[in-house]
Amino acid sequence: MCSSDLSSTAPNEIFEYDSLGNYITVFGTNGSSCTSGQFALIRGIDVDALDNLYVDDVGNRCVQVFNTATAPWTMVDSFGSKAHLSSNTRGIAIDRVNGYVYLADAAKQVVDVYTTWNGVSGGVFKGTIGTPGTDPGQLEGPRGIAVGLDGTVYVSDYTQWTEIGRAHV
Repeated sequence: MCSSDLSSTAPNEIFEYDSLGNYITVFGTNGSSCTSGQFALIRGIDVDALDNLYVDDVGNRCVQVFNTATAPWTMVDSFGSKAHLSSNTRGIAIDRVNGYVYLADAAKQVVDVYTTWNGVSGGVFKGTIGTPGTDPGQLEGPRGIAVGLDGTVYVSDYTQWTEIGRAHV
């Protein structure tokens, strides 16, 4: 799955392909709602252990969560807000084993941590990883994020040209 563009005026859509690269469907429209599959600026997507799709919608300052087993996809959750998320989130990663969502926020220079959707609730803010700064271990421009099988969180920092690893919640 891939975002078609990074412009709030271009189509903000998610394309789904099977494991052989065959096109299945497209989902999403431009808009300002965090509750209906409208996107203002998609900056990242990932899938949890239950195959729920998480969309970092930086334009609307939220993360939208969809059940991909339904056709069309149905929304199961939306979290974050303009009061908490900046307009410069840059990466999203899911810890499928421990049930966490990591969101790199380049403006706040931290990684926000939320819970994944468990069938009843999700998107509970758990805290942050990193502190702003230029010293080793600090973040100045977090962009990419990945989670290892053991829960290790890897964060690339664009401004410092470094990679930081071994963070645990």
